[in-house]
Amino acid sequence: MECQLAWTREPGHATYGRLRQLNDPWHPLRAENSNRPMYVFDEDTQLTLRDEHVWTCAMSDRWNVGTVPNGGYVMSIASRALSALLPHPDILSLSGHYLLPARPGATELHGERIRVGGSASMGMLRLVQDGQERARFLATAGHFDEDGGVEDRHGCGPPAAIPALEACHRVPHKPTGSSSIASLLDTYHAPAASKWLRGEGPGEMISGGYIGFSDGREPDVTAFPLFCDAFPPTVFNALCQAAWVPTLQLNVQFRARPNPGLMRALFRTRHLTGGLHEEDGELWDSQGTLTALSRQLARIRLPKRDQRPG
Repeated sequence: MECQLAWTREPGHATYGRLRQLNDPWHPLRAENSNRPMYVFDEDTQLTLRDEHVWTCAMSDRWNVGTVPNGGYVMSIASRALSALLPHPDILSLSGHYLLPARPGATELHGERIRVGGSASMGMLRLVQDGQERARFLATAGHFDEDGGVEDRHGCGPPAAIPALEACHRVPHKPTGSSSIASLLDTYHAPAASKWLRGEGPGEMISGGYIGFSDGREPDVTAFPLFCDAFPPTVFNALCQAAWVPTLQLNVQFRARPNPGLMRALFRTRHLTGGLHEEDGELWDSQGTLTALSRQLARIRLPKRDQRPG
């Protein structure tokens, strides 16, 4: 029997983000139990349980960059399935290897539990479209609240490269160019990270600013992979131009549940070699709590120059 799943906070449940059936009469996303419609991100990451450890979904084209779904959006879908697969409540680390470009449309997610221990569990997920595996994900789940009696320590606080919101440039909600994802996110670019947008530079290989959903949906852990892949690539700021930058591998480490409000993000690249570069990212919530870290490996492909005579 198939059932539709959505990511919600269960009333009175100590665990954040359990999956529940939408045919449950007490589900908070049912129309009779809610004064608001489902947010776009929730709608576009819904899963249907088809068989044991197998889910299906309709991958949306609303999160495309060009004709390809954003890699962070794809990973957010995977995080829902892995959260349902693993018994521990919080995803702590999620790695994705992108084998082929994903496509909008029918998608299958095949999960496998690798290990279940007392404090952590591990699982694997294959994302399949048109009979081809297009991405593979590996996750470790545990508990955010198990600190081992050690106080939090930071080498630094929220990134100084991201100034106050008022000093950042807000991205228009209407999609521009080939990206439709811009209309769904409330994004502000830090001045030092967006010189290429103003025709200035070259600048440092950084990107970031503030990010949230344009429809008012508050951030949660499911959104972390999307937010870690939603800003322009860092290399744009150094090359002073846009390019095609496909993700080869993305890892997101989840540290804490976010407080409501816009999140502050910073991404840095130290080395661009052989057409490959890494992006190291940080996500901080509105109260200055570090909520996620990321590292991405991507390839850069510059547009071909015009072949003009003379």
